[in-house]
Amino acid sequence: MELKYFFLPLVASISFFLVGYDSAVTKYGWTAVQKNLHVTNRQADVAVCVSDVAAIVSVVVAGLLADRFGRKYTLAATGGFFFLGNLLKSFSISSYPLLFAGQLLSGFGVGLVLTIAPLYIAEMSPAPTRGLLTSAPEVWLNMGIIFGYKFYSMFSRFPAGVGQRVMFLIAVFPSVLLTSCMCLMPESPYWLIMRHQQVNEATQILERTRRSQTETNHIVAQLGLEANNNNNTRTRRIVWRDFIQLPQNRRIVLTVAGLNVLRQLSGVDTLTAHAVLVIYDNVSTKLLDVANGVVLMLRAVSVMCSSLVVDRVGRRFLLLASMCASCCFLMMFGLPVVAVQHGLIAASESDSYEVVVVGLCLLGIAGIACSFEAGLGPITWIHTAEAFKCYRLRAQGIGFAVVVNRVAEIVFVLSSRPLAGPLRIGGVSLVFFVVMALGLPFCSYFVKDQGEEILE
Repeated sequence: MELKYFFLPLVASISFFLVGYDSAVTKYGWTAVQKNLHVTNRQADVAVCVSDVAAIVSVVVAGLLADRFGRKYTLAATGGFFFLGNLLKSFSISSYPLLFAGQLLSGFGVGLVLTIAPLYIAEMSPAPTRGLLTSAPEVWLNMGIIFGYKFYSMFSRFPAGVGQRVMFLIAVFPSVLLTSCMCLMPESPYWLIMRHQQVNEATQILERTRRSQTETNHIVAQLGLEANNNNNTRTRRIVWRDFIQLPQNRRIVLTVAGLNVLRQLSGVDTLTAHAVLVIYDNVSTKLLDVANGVVLMLRAVSVMCSSLVVDRVGRRFLLLASMCASCCFLMMFGLPVVAVQHGLIAASESDSYEVVVVGLCLLGIAGIACSFEAGLGPITWIHTAEAFKCYRLRAQGIGFAVVVNRVAEIVFVLSSRPLAGPLRIGGVSLVFFVVMALGLPFCSYFVKDQGEEILE
């Protein structure tokens, strides 16, 4: 394997930086955007939700586009969606329709990235390092969130409207970089053989991206057999009943759907947003910025560390270990907060109690963030990309998993506020603990390690 081809999947991971940056700007900077536009809460919520709806729509067609036009050009097109979307949002200082249109285009880009980037990376990666390379998007996602949060903190001090414009214009540059780089990347050898029967070109790419000739020959042989079967039966298009007709396909669909639901119901985003506000209602903006920055950095470091060892210790081990750790840290955070919120521990009784409670809460927050990024976060994308062994099912199978992911996120966002009212943050964290505890036997039974297996 030539060293320069080792970095091909990392280039595709830049797309997740755009997703993370867009998510952070929407999460942290939306209040300032709403204030500048003088729009109602309902209008602001609609502008946020339209991005999720657009992402779901684009995910539904992403697999078909990738199978028809190729992985690299479909992924390159996502840079165009982010470019136009952020450009429109940067000029939406006094125009709600421009903001709406920008959110719509960015949403299309998000859906395509979440489907195509893991697909392209998995097909371009050799089996021994596929876990490392397929977890790279999670690293770039966290880097995008960190940059988005820091830029928001920096530009929020600018005059009204100026910071908003600069925040969105910054995302234009990585969008251009993504499109330019992807146009120079080689196409997926899987697509070349299955779509155009370009065996020679595909073999050359495989020889440069695989570590052994045996792996290359196996992939070419298996893809040739599948391509012949598809041509004989004239079934190039995916029939959705193919996912449920065979028992092994039903198991795969159930597993990837369950993992994506668990990923959204882990509560990491909700709880880490309360890193300082767990006890005190009034904190300085500077302290809040520092605390959120530390949590975001911990998440980035954790996913980097897990990506380095995932191919050695195995996906299943990391997943189960991270979920067990998450259960412990959720209890460590939830029980003290519930005790304080119900008056079982009062600061007036002893200052030492307050110090212990605050320490446990902050340690729990840090542990929740680290355990999530060390296992459940990246392993969800890795397993989703590796699970569908049949080429015909892979692109749309990943698209199905992302649809489940987005729908679960929307349901979670819509239900979290009603739950947070009567339960408050301590009770909500215990609900997350129950969800994670129920997910442990599910993952233990259904998730299998696929570290050294070839995709075909």
